[in-house]
Order: sequence, then C-alpha cells, then structure tokens
Amino acid sequence: MIQGIKQVAFFVVLTVLAACTPSTPTPAPTPDLNLLVQLVAQRAVETVQAQMTQDALAHPSPTSMPTETPQPTETPIPPTSVVPTATAQPVGDRAEFLYAVTYPENRTVFIPNEAINIAWGLKNVGTVTWSPDYVLKYVGGEAFTARYEIPLGKVVPPGEKAEFNFGAFGSEELGKHTTYWQLYNPYGAPVPGGYVSFTYVSQ
Repeated sequence: MIQGIKQVAFFVVLTVLAACTPSTPTPAPTPDLNLLVQLVAQRAVETVQAQMTQDALAHPSPTSMPTETPQPTETPIPPTSVVPTATAQPVGDRAEFLYAVTYPENRTVFIPNEAINIAWGLKNVGTVTWSPDYVLKYVGGEAFTARYEIPLGKVVPPGEKAEFNFGAFGSEELGKHTTYWQLYNPYGAPVPGGYVSFTYVSQ
C-alpha cells in the first residue's frame, strides 16, 4: 500500500512541476525529487492512519466477555441399600446316620451262610415328625435277604432316634460284601441324610 502511495505522490509532483515551469527559458534550480517524494508519501501515510483511527473510534468492535467456567456438578450418592436379613427356613424332613451294628455281637466277619442280625440307627434331625409309614428300602449292593423294605412302625418326633432291624444269612461267596439302604417318607421321596450301608467279610 505504501508503494502505491509513493507512486501517486511522484505523479503529483511531476504535474506540479510541469505547471510551474515558465515559458521563458530561464534556468531554475533543480529540486530534490527524492526528498519531495518522501514528504508527500509521509503526508499521505499520516492521512490514511488518521482516517483509520477515526473509523476505529467511530465503530468500536465489541469486547468479548470471558465465559464462565462451568462448575462440576456433584454426583448424588445413592442411599445405602439395606440388605434384608435371611429368614430362617424350616429344615423339613432330614435324617442323620448314627450306626450300623450286628447283634448280639457287633461283628464284621462271618462264615458263609451264617445268620446275621443287623441294626441301623437314624436320628430325626428335621422338623417333620416321622410316621410309622416311613420305610427303609434296599437300593443297591448285595441283596442277601428276601426283605427289600423295613417299615419304621412307630412315630419318631424331631430329635428322636429310630432303629431298623432285620436278619439274614451271609453270602456263600468268600470276600467282602456290602449292602445299601435308603429311608423314604410316605410320599415316596428319599429323606436327606437317610442313606445307610453295612459291610462284612465272609471267610
């Protein structure tokens, strides 16, 4: 922009000099053109700067206001969950194995075909009273008797003991023999904990 102003000023100077040149050939001192151009350019620049300052004052730009920094929102803390206490549930029908013995002597070794009297002891550790219709049933192993069920035959309240007895003859085969039995309620369901067995040796 300054270069353009200098060119305009130089043109103006030449025009002025041409107009002021006398028709008579009287010699005049040669003016310093460079100095004249610098003065005109300086005046033009000052004029332009003054005009720009006036425009800026007449039309001030809006000052941007600082934006407010958003404050972090607090995350609400959920209330402590109340864990419900476990309600005691009834135990229901349950048995506990006490013993498996033979009588009149408690033995585990017999000769082949010897008579064996077995007694199983079970305790009612549930909340249900056992009726006489509870039964101990053969469920596996050696079936060395023709009886596959032994009825309870009496009432056994919770906390009381029941005993199941039966007699049989030992096996003719030598070696170890085991029989397995399970207590059932009158509805045909096995009583938890009512699983018993007996092992003997024939020799």
